Amino acid sequence: MIDDPTPIVSLERCEEYSRARVRAAIRSLLTPLGGMKAFVRPGARVLLKPNLIVPRPVAAAVTTHPEIVRAVALEVREAGGKPSVGDSPAFGSALGVARKCGIAAVASELEMPLVDLGKRPCPRHVGDDSPFPWLSFGAAALEADVIINLPKIKTHGQMGMSLGIKNMFGCVAGKRKALLHFRNGEDHVRFGRMLVAIARHFKPALTIADGIVALERDGPTQGDPRKLGLLAASADAVALDRVVIELLGVDPAMVPYMEAARQMEFGCQDLRRIRIVGQPLDSMRGGVYVRIAELTPIRFSFPRVIRSVFKQMVLLVKMRR
Repeated sequence: MIDDPTPIVSLERCEEYSRARVRAAIRSLLTPLGGMKAFVRPGARVLLKPNLIVPRPVAAAVTTHPEIVRAVALEVREAGGKPSVGDSPAFGSALGVARKCGIAAVASELEMPLVDLGKRPCPRHVGDDSPFPWLSFGAAALEADVIINLPKIKTHGQMGMSLGIKNMFGCVAGKRKALLHFRNGEDHVRFGRMLVAIARHFKPALTIADGIVALERDGPTQGDPRKLGLLAASADAVALDRVVIELLGVDPAMVPYMEAARQMEFGCQDLRRIRIVGQPLDSMRGGVYVRIAELTPIRFSFPRVIRSVFKQMVLLVKMRR
């Protein structure tokens, strides 16, 4: 549970995305947490929420790797759950992005529904402590019995890092995300409070972070792939993010949503209280770090919004060819 006084973060090494290695690593990663059966009951509708931000090849390391999705979906089925996979990308459609990065092929092979969280927007109250108390989310996210959060470990120009908390922003329906940027102003922590409110609203049962190959420098859509050989999992997305930030040698002050989580008393960031299992933190540190750029403004200027709309149109034309 997110309010567990002693949250557990499981760490596991995995050096490559081969199907067998990833499946074994995911199972090993989840064992100290009680396995997938600790999170999924038989018959539960389980939404796998990867990062599907833009239609780029999997080698670009900007989206969650399809073998992570495959391995988690198989674990869900073994626990008796009914998995689906979906997101609401910043650019393009969920289907278009999933095709480009290989997740659509996995969904087809497993006969697993692929859903677009940009469809059927439904307004929900996320709390008066959020700068935007009401937000619209894709119905498929709201209808799931269980959400398993599958972020890609990568840098983010406006939030420092994109990890468990940031990945839940994809539940906001359609292109409303750009409008939220436009309305936010220049306060990074204020925007972070909205991200925390979204994660708090959905309460993902489990977060599994894909850092076998991460993205550094100019994320979340550009940047350089960097091999870390890391998988991390926890029922507390904040605790997971804090441990990963520590492991990567990133100053928490460079990740504004962590300060927002502290202000909102959501999740655990005290490393003395977090129980790390699987691989010891110290044994995972060697050579594992990422370079992040300075934070850029949150607000999208009007010309930037126009450019974004034009880029959307170009992507849609390309994907329909």
